[in-house]
Amino acid sequence: MATSTLEVGPISTATRSPSPNTDLVWKKGFQLEIRMTTSLNSSKPLRQRLLYLHARTPSVFSSILGYTPIEPVKGYQPEISAEEIDWPYLTVHDAIVDGWQIVQFPHLQAPFDDADLDVVGYEFILQKMEVVDG
Repeated sequence: MATSTLEVGPISTATRSPSPNTDLVWKKGFQLEIRMTTSLNSSKPLRQRLLYLHARTPSVFSSILGYTPIEPVKGYQPEISAEEIDWPYLTVHDAIVDGWQIVQFPHLQAPFDDADLDVVGYEFILQKMEVVDG
């Protein structure tokens, strides 16, 4: 599984050299040390997996109405099925706990009546960067 760590702390006057697997970034008086241990142990690059979740409300704790994973492999097509699917997550928060990151929250530009919607629920787009076979 891909892992990375992030350490944040004040910039010290002593300068130390980062390890070969570390990038140092200075921003507004803080030193961010980012250690990437993800693809260093693998010859395969990280790929972006996407997950479209449609929730009952704009809250991350709301129940899921729709689930569409997008895998970064050539020829992948999302499956459409009339069968009831056993989704791995009941809420957007469940997906976050499993390592998914929200890249887009639902658009809430103006109040509206649900009867006027052409889509189901509130769409969250999540991503996970992983080594993917295929």
